[in-house]
Amino acid sequence: MNGSLPVFGHIFHSFIRFARTLVGEIIWRPPGWAGAVRTGAQKRPWLMLALSAGLLVLLVGGGWLWNWYAHLPKPPSVGWIVNLGDVPGTSVDFQPQYLTLTFDRSVAKLEDISKDVTPRVTLTPRIKGVWSWSNGSQLLFVPTEDWPADTKFRVDLDRSLFTSHARLETLTKEFHTQPFTVAITEPLFYVNPKNTEVKQITATLTFSHPVNRAALEKNLTLAMESGEQVFQNAPSDTGRCSVTYDMRDRIAYIRSVNVTVPQQSGHAILTVPDVVTAINGGAHLEAVQRADVLVPSVADLFHISSAQVVIAANREGEPEQALVLNSSVGVKPELLAKAVHAWILPKPKEHYDAESETKINAWQSPAEITDAILAKSTPVTLTLVPREEEYATLHSFKLKVPENAFVYVTIDKGLPSIGGAW
Repeated sequence: MNGSLPVFGHIFHSFIRFARTLVGEIIWRPPGWAGAVRTGAQKRPWLMLALSAGLLVLLVGGGWLWNWYAHLPKPPSVGWIVNLGDVPGTSVDFQPQYLTLTFDRSVAKLEDISKDVTPRVTLTPRIKGVWSWSNGSQLLFVPTEDWPADTKFRVDLDRSLFTSHARLETLTKEFHTQPFTVAITEPLFYVNPKNTEVKQITATLTFSHPVNRAALEKNLTLAMESGEQVFQNAPSDTGRCSVTYDMRDRIAYIRSVNVTVPQQSGHAILTVPDVVTAINGGAHLEAVQRADVLVPSVADLFHISSAQVVIAANREGEPEQALVLNSSVGVKPELLAKAVHAWILPKPKEHYDAESETKINAWQSPAEITDAILAKSTPVTLTLVPREEEYATLHSFKLKVPENAFVYVTIDKGLPSIGGAW
């Protein structure tokens, strides 16, 4: 054991030399009070023992007092949430989008309820409006201008807003306004029934926030999916539409230049790109929006899209049979009435139906109806039900046919409904 001490001593001195070489000479001198304490302890050991015991008591007692205080019951803190209402619908007049702060319990001063407390609330960025307590736990902001889209806001509350016993979790919160969006509705191929030379594509754009007109008109595009040029005097995709707006720039009405009816039907694509911005704040659209419109060929321009016999109540409330036709474009009901004819077909021959794998009695297609079959059919008297519109796409005719009868309807060729032959 003793023989190992010189070895350890050698190692220790070697480490000291290495450390001295690495970091230099380190000298520590004890503070003056340490020497005084050591001298006092040597002269009055019992006094120093008493002081040490007192210090220990203070440390233990302090720790116990802090633990006792930390575990004292505290008044519950009050949480609150921020709720920005839905964007109001489109309207001629300004409609406020309310901001509501809802607290866990009643915290408002009684004298402040229903009073203007705007100076004690800070909204960043600033929006004009009025803050007031609608009740003891709900603080309401009624703006007098539109919120900008897709913007982060911070609301800071002054402590003087609340009763003295209210302990708030926080006096500051952040929230985001809704993104900037657009909906395309009623995309149509429109034929002016009074002037058939006017054929246009129309649509309605409804924005969540007022739109920047210049950004919309610069970037809106309209083009045929096939690439065919059918837009008269407007070779540019962005120059094929005129735009009108409602009073608050929330609705844009799109109308194209005149369209030349193609030989083959196809789709025109209306595109609202995401670079379109809102007026306030400059937020971009959340996503690109597109709508397609079928541009009919010359052969398909006018057609009956649906025909059915229904039971409807007349003005006296009595049930009556009615033939209801839907036309692809508007036509004068009186002209259509002269061109529409109907027959009650004879009972069809029995044939095998592959789908049901049974024999049935039913006409399968209008192509089966020949002149010989029409000669055996019974003509039906059609009485036009008047409509208020001069040109209509929905047409109703009174008729009387037996139950479960097959009715065959034709329209004369060359119907001059909108200035052309069909």
